[in-house]
Amino acid sequence: MQTKLYGRRARGPLGRLVAGFRERSGVFPSAGVGLPLPARTEQFIEFYLAEPYRVRVDGAAPEPTPEAVVVGPQTYRRAEINFAGEVLTFTIHFRPTGFHRLFGMDMPQLVNQAAPLRDVLGPCGDDLRSAVFAARDFQERAEAAEAWLYGRLDIARTGAAVDTAAWSIVRFGGAPRIADLAARLDLSERQFTRAFTARVGMGPKLFGRISRLHAVLRAQAAAPERAWTELALEAGYFDQAHFIRDCRLLAGAPPTALIRETPSLPMLSTSDFSKPRTA
Repeated sequence: MQTKLYGRRARGPLGRLVAGFRERSGVFPSAGVGLPLPARTEQFIEFYLAEPYRVRVDGAAPEPTPEAVVVGPQTYRRAEINFAGEVLTFTIHFRPTGFHRLFGMDMPQLVNQAAPLRDVLGPCGDDLRSAVFAARDFQERAEAAEAWLYGRLDIARTGAAVDTAAWSIVRFGGAPRIADLAARLDLSERQFTRAFTARVGMGPKLFGRISRLHAVLRAQAAAPERAWTELALEAGYFDQAHFIRDCRLLAGAPPTALIRETPSLPMLSTSDFSKPRTA
């Protein structure tokens, strides 16, 4: 099994709304390789240019993905994807409030959803799909998607202080306290939560918990010899039991079992969209 992952960040002003572009290619066994998907804050558009993934949602029978799909934030381990045969996927990753600002979406409607691109964006999504599928390689696909997204900047919703607060939660692995973020914006926690949820899709406390869990999982992947307790305490958990409880709730399994279930595939976080990786 050989896989390759390419990525780059969005350029210029678009980078405030779009984190970057990613492409995964590889050939997998016909029986497939399963990948559980813990809760995650990301929202993205993904295109399947070869074999579609097969996705099992909430334990139902696996079904193939559409050619292009919009995936919203996920609050629990809702799905497992299966890679089989030739895989070539291209993904547009958005900042926490980027999808809302570019498309005016009522973000709670996208939470725990994965819908065909046209169902979410309507006919305008057809132009994006055509541009991506017509491109010959990753660089051309990234350029085509970026050009299409730039065409929406003039009609994008204006930024708000909540945008910066959401990104700081991601950047610092869920560490910022919600009360502190609200106070900096001169808002009550209720006002801050309402504004945050409308633009991101979920409340800031759950968003922070998911961000903190992924911070620990990334740290463990980078240094597998380190103890879970050490990583959890560094991320701000009270103790290992607190971390394990959150892992069970958000990822559907304790951390050691989750790592055992997860195949060794190259990954890029939204803060690392520069170098190709292989496995």
